[in-house]
Amino acid sequence: MDGFLQNSRDEPPPVLKSKAAPAKARKEKARKEKQSESTFSQTIATVVSRVLTIFEQEVESQQLYYHGLDHVTGVARKAELIFDTVIPFYTKEDTPKCGWDRQRSLLYLSAIAHDMQQIFLPQSDPHSSRRRRSGDSEKATVDKLIEFLQQTSLSIKKPNNRFNRDDIAIIKEAIEATICEYDATDGSIYQPSMYSQHRALYGDGQPISLVARCLALADIGTLGIEGIAAYNREGSLLFLEENLDIIPFIKNKSAYDQPFRENVRQRLLKRARFEIAFARGRLNRLDTELEGLPQAAIASLKQNVFKHLTPDTLEQLKRATPTADNTSLATLLDYFQLERYVL
Repeated sequence: MDGFLQNSRDEPPPVLKSKAAPAKARKEKARKEKQSESTFSQTIATVVSRVLTIFEQEVESQQLYYHGLDHVTGVARKAELIFDTVIPFYTKEDTPKCGWDRQRSLLYLSAIAHDMQQIFLPQSDPHSSRRRRSGDSEKATVDKLIEFLQQTSLSIKKPNNRFNRDDIAIIKEAIEATICEYDATDGSIYQPSMYSQHRALYGDGQPISLVARCLALADIGTLGIEGIAAYNREGSLLFLEENLDIIPFIKNKSAYDQPFRENVRQRLLKRARFEIAFARGRLNRLDTELEGLPQAAIASLKQNVFKHLTPDTLEQLKRATPTADNTSLATLLDYFQLERYVL
């Protein structure tokens, strides 16, 4: 025990006190208290770890091919790229009261957590695509995540390192901004929260926050940011996730009759046509979705971030994608390359 036997009669030498000792002790105590106190970054990391645990269970139980770890980390990367591109074009007067660093942390958490829950509608026909009702998954995710945020904040002493009311509002808005709707007029997918008309009718009429805008743009922005190959990969993975009955067929095609093979062909053909409409919608809607940002930031985003979202890219995609009525099953299977994700 520090060099002294437990039963020794020898007394330890007295501690020599100095005037500086109390000051040093106070500084050391303060240092230890500061180290033990969670920073906001550590608070974020704690929630992210919990989210990923739930998320991994969801991926396995729901057989999620698309909405997996690669997707959410990819969305986080793209969202941060958009955020970092835009921030330099804001003035000091535009800086939020919590600062850009905290906003960036909230964006990262929102991106990692935004697909934590996936709610599918009941399937009456096993040989049809799984469907989700718009908004169900996002709202379930928000409810569970807010519960985590509140529980985590209870254990944190320093108020600035807890999730406050504004933080939770930003995260909620960001995740709900990823809710998609289908526009039957042009066959495109869009996020209503990105549009001022929708916010005027169904929201508070305020402009969308930068965190929410960055997450929404990133969530369906793969074609513009990463190009055709990454876009096609996502389309194939999403098709598998929504058509689980295809997986046994991919593994053993000879075991299935002609009616089933035709069913698969029709579903793949529909998906191929949707990929074109989705891409066209991304191109046509970008200007509207960037409205409200500084003009120089918009120019930088188009040139440096959404650099693939051009008419030329859309034409390349249309030429490469098999959409003719008589396209064979073999051609469609070869195009979507489903075997590489299943076998």
